[in-house]
Amino acid sequence: EPGIRLTAQIGVPGRLPLGAAEGGPMAEESPVWVVSVIGHTLDSAFSDLQQELADVVFFGHLRTVIVSEVMARDGLEHLQDYMRRNPQIRRTVRLAVAEGEAAKFMHTAPPLERVPALYLTRMLESATRLGKFPKMSLGRFWAYDSALGREPFLSYLRAEKSGNIKLKGLAYFRGEKMVGVTTSRDIDNYMAVMGVPFGGYDFLSQLSDSNQPDYYTYEVTDRWATRDVTIINGRPKATVRIFIEGKLVEAGEELVTQALIETMQKNNERLAKKNITALIKQTQKSQADIFAFGEIVRGKLPDYWNKQVGTVERWRKMYAEMPVDVRVRITFRQIGAKDR
Repeated sequence: EPGIRLTAQIGVPGRLPLGAAEGGPMAEESPVWVVSVIGHTLDSAFSDLQQELADVVFFGHLRTVIVSEVMARDGLEHLQDYMRRNPQIRRTVRLAVAEGEAAKFMHTAPPLERVPALYLTRMLESATRLGKFPKMSLGRFWAYDSALGREPFLSYLRAEKSGNIKLKGLAYFRGEKMVGVTTSRDIDNYMAVMGVPFGGYDFLSQLSDSNQPDYYTYEVTDRWATRDVTIINGRPKATVRIFIEGKLVEAGEELVTQALIETMQKNNERLAKKNITALIKQTQKSQADIFAFGEIVRGKLPDYWNKQVGTVERWRKMYAEMPVDVRVRITFRQIGAKDR
């Protein structure tokens, strides 16, 4: 029988740790209560949930919403409608997509964290603060979904057996339906295209093609980008210029010279251009413009948009066929010091 499984993690009054961990019999008891119900609609599921609770559910305390991949691919129309109409739900709520079932995230937490929901929320907030994931919230998802020239995305999470939660990539949408997933590496590529200034990723490259090549690690510290769309023969063409600064973290046994640094820069630029172009083509195949090229056309070329595009459906088809020129410039600002 079709329906919606709703699993909620509810804090138990008197058991939630408000400061340093304390001993005593209460410390052995779980600070949260996990309740699961099934309903034909989201509202009926919440009604059944309320029947099992003595206190009224207050949605102002809601921090994070996890939806299963099956539900995301089927469409989030019902979830969006319910949450938009509820004035208690804050627009800063974190929304994410789970690999597999969403209910298991209500039971997942590392040994040092007693409240799984707080761990999940802090993990998503830290990822944004450290430059490992772009800003995304319920309100921002709605804004992207409402725009005519861009598509929304969410974080794609996996619950590990160890109790940790891993950020697997971007779950990107076409409208309110999830149409694809990227790798975790592509999160950095997306932020490079969008020019998110603070970099939080590093990547490993090899210096030679020998049987035992030396490797080096490059850490991105800063980046910025420009995106432009021009009309050529009546069709849009996009140009992305990306500038990345970083530092050398590790270089094996190689002697770091100016010539070697230039080789590293060229290798990184070639690899970055290849990966970013592949990500853009992946989203074009799904007709999901998560890079907001359509908003650039709509804002800077309004006459062309009104006469040749006009609708989000038309732009999706044009985006799938639009050529995109990616140009990447990478520089080393710090290489450290090493005695010999």
